[in-house]
Amino acid sequence: MKVGGGVVALVLLVGGSFLAGKSMVDSPKQPAASDPTATTAASPTAELVEFRDDKNGWAISYPRSWNRLQPKEAEVALVVSEKPAEQNTGGSILARGLTLAAPVTEGNLAAAKEVTDGIVTGDGIRHITEPKVVSQAGLPGYFYFYSFKDPASGQEGVHSHYFLFKGSTMISFVFQALPKDDFQRLANLFDQVIGTFRLL
Repeated sequence: MKVGGGVVALVLLVGGSFLAGKSMVDSPKQPAASDPTATTAASPTAELVEFRDDKNGWAISYPRSWNRLQPKEAEVALVVSEKPAEQNTGGSILARGLTLAAPVTEGNLAAAKEVTDGIVTGDGIRHITEPKVVSQAGLPGYFYFYSFKDPASGQEGVHSHYFLFKGSTMISFVFQALPKDDFQRLANLFDQVIGTFRLL
């Protein structure tokens, strides 16, 4: 309970940090990963290039042809977009890491959901599926699949959002499709990318 309480105590700290950077989550520089319960037509395997976050000890590969963008926030490790950022359309991937006040394990994962629920909230956000417990590269976490309204264009988009916990580090991957109809085209690629996640 003490560990869980510590995790809950960081809700305001972490939630505030994410909300302060909401533009990165509600705008084209953000990601979406695919709903593992959905079925989509197969798409060709993309040529990927690896990105390493040595600070937080993980690596992931993204499409070589996509544009690597300069993050606007210190905790954002990676931002890539399918099309030039000014077009505000297509697919994108955003990864960030935050240090939590307490480590999260499978044993206290339920307490961490209060943090993740607080992040995935706001005007225009509609959950397409209920959040799911996931494990990626041995890390426990949660997966959220939801639609959002892009404030710049007014279009509806989709986010496929992973929260993975590596001790006291919360690693977040947002896979974005904007507009929403692009998700079917990008879903298999997003699955391919999250499948490359590994610990260093």
